[in-house]
This record gives sequence, C-alpha cells and structure tokens, in this order.
Amino acid sequence: MVNITSGNRALDFSDILIQPKLSWVNSRVDVNLITEYEDWSGIPIISSNMHTVGTFEVAKVFSEFKMPTFLHKDYTLEDYKKNDYDPEYIGVSGGLNSFEYIKEILEYNPEIKFICLDVANGYISKFREFVSIVEDYFSRKNKIIVAGNVVTKEGVESLSNMGADVIKVGLGSGNFCDTRLKTGIGMPQFSAVVNCVPNAKWNSTYLMSDGGCRYPGDIAKAFAAGSNFVMIGGMLAGHDETSQVMYGMSSYYAMNLNGTFHDYRTSEGRVVKNIEYKGALKNTIRDILGGIRSACTYTNCASLSEFINSTHEIVEVNNQVSHTI
Repeated sequence: MVNITSGNRALDFSDILIQPKLSWVNSRVDVNLITEYEDWSGIPIISSNMHTVGTFEVAKVFSEFKMPTFLHKDYTLEDYKKNDYDPEYIGVSGGLNSFEYIKEILEYNPEIKFICLDVANGYISKFREFVSIVEDYFSRKNKIIVAGNVVTKEGVESLSNMGADVIKVGLGSGNFCDTRLKTGIGMPQFSAVVNCVPNAKWNSTYLMSDGGCRYPGDIAKAFAAGSNFVMIGGMLAGHDETSQVMYGMSSYYAMNLNGTFHDYRTSEGRVVKNIEYKGALKNTIRDILGGIRSACTYTNCASLSEFINSTHEIVEVNNQVSHTI
C-alpha cells in the first residue's frame, strides 16, 4: 500500500520558475558570489566526483574561480603526488570501506579541506556507521565531511546524527542516472531540496544539491530551494579539460573500469558518446556564474548568500500554481 498525501506535488527544476522582485541591485558586477561556511570560503558550486569531471584537470580550472572539485575515487596516492592543485578547493572521495584510502591521502596532504563520502544509497546502516567512523577520526582535523545521497528529512537527520557537516541530496536526478527507471525509487530534485531544508537547519548542517542541473538557471533554482552547495557533472562534459564521452558511475562501463561489477547488480547509469564539443571549460563556468549573478539581480540579492537565505516566490510552469519558499 502506497501512502499518498492529497495535493502533495513533487517538482523538478524544469517544473518551476523563480518570480522577480523590485531590485536595488542594478548590475551583475555588484553581486558577490563568494560565500563562507565555517572556516571555508569560495563559490559553492562543485564539480562532481565522476571519472570524467572529478579530475585534476578540471580542478585546475575550477580553483581559479574559487570553486571546489571532488576528485573521483579511483585516483591513487601517486596521482595526488604528481599533480598540482589547491587543497582548499579539493575534495577526496570515498565509498564504503575507504577509510584507509582517505587517511592515506590526507596524511600526505593534510591541507585538503573536503572529504566526500559517496554511495548511491545513503540510507543503509553500514554507510551511516562509516560516516560516524570518519567523523570521529577527522572532526578534530578541521575537515568538512560531505555525505550522501539522500532525498528525505529522515535521511538528512540520520546522516547529521552521524556527524556529517554537509548532506548530499539527490537520487535519480542526474543527467546520466537511470535509478528511477531501474528501481522506481527517487524524488524530483527541486522538491527533494525544499523538503530537506528544515531538518538540515534544525540539525545545524548544510545541504548540497547533487544532480538535475542542465542549465545555469537550474543551479540558481537549487540555491533558491535552500541548498548551500550545488554539485554539477553533465554540464561540464564536452570541454577541452573533460571528455566527449560521459557515463554515470553506476553504469556497467564505470563498474567494469573500477572492478565493482557483480552478477547481482544492474546498471543504474547511462553512457553517452559524442557529446557536443564546447571548447574551454572556463567559458562555461563564466556562463554559469553570469546566470547566477543575473538571478541575484532579478531577486534583489546583492550576494549569493543572501539569495540562498531569501524567501522566493516560485510558480509551477505547467499549472501556474504559486508557492513561497
């Protein structure tokens, strides 16, 4: 039996628009996108820890804009040793049973700021226990622990209780994710963030919207929903620094590469080849940041921080129902 709440709508980014306000912010040049969380400051748009975009090549470009890159899990210690990067804008990623790997990387470079604990199903007890172990060891070392993914209030609360500083929200919404099709599980991304915000604030944690962004305006909508950070992946494909082939990390292709394929598993990710060539990554980043600045001017926000924490009026595109968030 399925419990359905009458009148409860779940919305993706494509289902809504943010309404403009009378504004005293007259130019995009006046908008400050740098935000501060605890002892970190930067632009809180993160390159996903996927093979094709969670790379040192992307990190070099992202860090020029004070934006973090979460490196993919298959980099070795030797890879970290032979590449140059700004540790303030780098995240080391790991899944279950990756404690020694994370410890090894951070002992080599203790200046790395972010730890991203990343599994497809953030609800399983083994993952919650792992988050607690990592938090217990690294909380004294001034790290920001990111954990996910979940899409409900209960999921946010469970990972907050285990000590995560930032909860990654998103299930089935990624451009290269087939989880909704293969499992019937998920939540439209905009509503997932909106629904999780109250519990995040109650537990003094931050939210990171992960997935579903196809345009700069989608990133603005994720921030307007209350997300403190936004992770992107597919938008970065096809550039000089990335690849014209993109695949989800739960695809057969990725599982075969990292040796995690087993007969009991199915692919929950897609492989897309011959993605349109987009040139230098920095140009796309400038386009994204220009869109965010413009969203701020339309809503009378002089900073991204103000935009995230403001009350916004949204309208559903298809049936013109208005909501306040």
